[in-house]
Amino acid sequence: MDLSHAIRDQYERWPYPQIPLVGSVRRADTWQLNVSYLKDRCGLPPLPSRPRILIVGCGTFQPYVVALANPNAAILATDISKKSIRQARWRTLLHGIRNVKYQTLDLNRPDTYPDGPFDYIECYGVLMNLPHPEKALTALAALLTADGIIRIMVYPYFSRRRIFQIQRLATLLGLHHQDQSHPNLLRKIILSLPNDHPLRYDFEAYQDSRNRPGIVDGFLHAGDRGFTGYQLGEMISQAGLQPAFYFHRPSGQPEKMAERLGLSHQSQMLHYLDLWQELRTNFIVCLIAVGIVAGATEVSPLLHPLLTPQSGPIVHRIKMAIHRLVGITLPSRTEDEPIHFSGKELRALSRPNLKHDDPLVQKAMQYGMILGGKKTQTPPLPAHIAWPEETAFLTSTIEIGSGVPNPFYEAIFKAYTFDRYYTGCVKLSEQIEQWQPLANPLEEEGAFGLTPFGTYQRFSREILDYLKKGPQETVSGFGSVRFQGEEKGIRDVLSFLKRFPLRPQQQWNEAELRELWILLFSYPYLFLDTLRIGKGD
Repeated sequence: MDLSHAIRDQYERWPYPQIPLVGSVRRADTWQLNVSYLKDRCGLPPLPSRPRILIVGCGTFQPYVVALANPNAAILATDISKKSIRQARWRTLLHGIRNVKYQTLDLNRPDTYPDGPFDYIECYGVLMNLPHPEKALTALAALLTADGIIRIMVYPYFSRRRIFQIQRLATLLGLHHQDQSHPNLLRKIILSLPNDHPLRYDFEAYQDSRNRPGIVDGFLHAGDRGFTGYQLGEMISQAGLQPAFYFHRPSGQPEKMAERLGLSHQSQMLHYLDLWQELRTNFIVCLIAVGIVAGATEVSPLLHPLLTPQSGPIVHRIKMAIHRLVGITLPSRTEDEPIHFSGKELRALSRPNLKHDDPLVQKAMQYGMILGGKKTQTPPLPAHIAWPEETAFLTSTIEIGSGVPNPFYEAIFKAYTFDRYYTGCVKLSEQIEQWQPLANPLEEEGAFGLTPFGTYQRFSREILDYLKKGPQETVSGFGSVRFQGEEKGIRDVLSFLKRFPLRPQQQWNEAELRELWILLFSYPYLFLDTLRIGKGD
């Protein structure tokens, strides 16, 4: 089964996300998906009165949310799964939404693409499921209007490493999306691990692990992947696009962090945030065509259209009229805390002829609650500069010798050895000093092993002693290495797995058993002793 058919099969069996059809969202909470807001954040001129929106890979829920945010738009929602489209259609009908049409779309087949152009394309959590995401993004870019926007979300390479390790564990155990019992079986296995196990921590912290379609989408996926900042930048560049706005909190905004960390361009900044696992979200970015000068227009400041009592359905208008008396608190993906405005402030912002130099207007513009006005953007960082050494940096290897890094923590050690591969990067000690006021380690409840910075705080002496040795001899897989004490470790693995209805255990070869031990029980050891098989053993 090729990847396209496998993805379709997965979502036909497990439509995602699993949310009750009657589940509802407050319209005002969708404010950051409003296309007028997105155009403003990207520094582009206002929209036509009835913009065209394309949702790619809509799933069961996104059409409802996008339609709430854009009641005046003409929306086409597409997905590879007919069953997902069926659920999405029932949801919008149930909630009285009539401005969404539906169509099946396979991004690997150009003949299934709709006719453009579109003012906005939503492509959230889709490109990482494709064998050639750069081709799909290029094709989608061709469907945009001249000043259109495409918003993409893809998984980061390092920050999602634990999720990918759970996926690898599931593969080794023979678990997959085609068996209805496997999601619950995977949950049972993971929750049988010790409470401080990093894989258990990530599984329980993953919101969708509470339902079977969420477990399939996160841990039994037919073919997702992660992107480094450089890989993301290269894909965007190849499509003839450029980043205009990131859906990241302030600590994940390239321009705001680059000066503090001494970095020079957006791909490098995003790679570095992901490398140190401080991005704290997926890569979410709004893209526009190369050559468009963002922020070149100036329009009169106006209150966000979803926050006025003059637009939208009657229920929404009544709610907004009440908020003008009692105030409103809005969730935000781009701020550290929810945004609050009092009723008095909302009433003041609803007046005609707002002045851009009014302090209240300036405050609201900062968050995007006021659109338009005078823009004072700083010159952006260069979007992308290729890094030819990245392939060598990413190559997964197992070191040979005494006190070498546990392969379970390979992604963490990549942060400590980045300066070996990147010319001009400051030494690790200086990097740690840069991160000191910025990092927010996740290790408060665990022993170690969730972020490079937090692990370094607890094991700096051991890490520095290891780095003094310099690069070690390496092997490329678990079939070429032996770990000290692995005999007992493998016995522990077999004893543990006997508790679950898995495939016959004699089918695991020596290399697979060794890898299972690394994933299941090696986590208490940051360093291990290894030997090359067939050489001095």
